[in-house]
Amino acid sequence: AVGTKTHHIEIADELKLEWFDKANNIGVAAGASTAQFLIDEVVNGIEKIVK
Repeated sequence: AVGTKTHHIEIADELKLEWFDKANNIGVAAGASTAQFLIDEVVNGIEKIVK
């Protein structure tokens, strides 16, 4: 969608609390070569922030 905010990170430690203040939807995209444990860490990090 036009005007959708995006952030490129490589590890969960790069997540910033303020990115999620007014978020209605959150998506995670990863390339085929991205290790599953890195994806899981980012998803877990997001879940901790938004709870």
